[in-house]
Amino acid sequence: DAPVRFGMGQGRAGRQDQGGEGGPVGRGQVFDREAFGLSEQEAEVMRLVSCGLSNREIADKLCLSEGTVRNYISNILAKLNLRDRTNLAIFYLTGGKPARAD
Repeated sequence: DAPVRFGMGQGRAGRQDQGGEGGPVGRGQVFDREAFGLSEQEAEVMRLVSCGLSNREIADKLCLSEGTVRNYISNILAKLNLRDRTNLAIFYLTGGKPARAD
């Protein structure tokens, strides 16, 4: 499996979306899910969270229940020792670097 690459498509409400090749808004970073012990599905949920989608929207897009999406997010947060979905999105968009509280 190849690392998830950031793209430059338009997401919900005009937000930048990561789909396809390229870098996260000009940075060229790659999120390597395997380095963090995440499944392909968990990485996809992370990508969609980072695009600003709600659990319902993610569930609809991936043909999952909303509860399953909540479980995925809880598991991801626990695996990566992150506090909330905002930290999850920052972690993903920076290629796996934790948010700093300077």
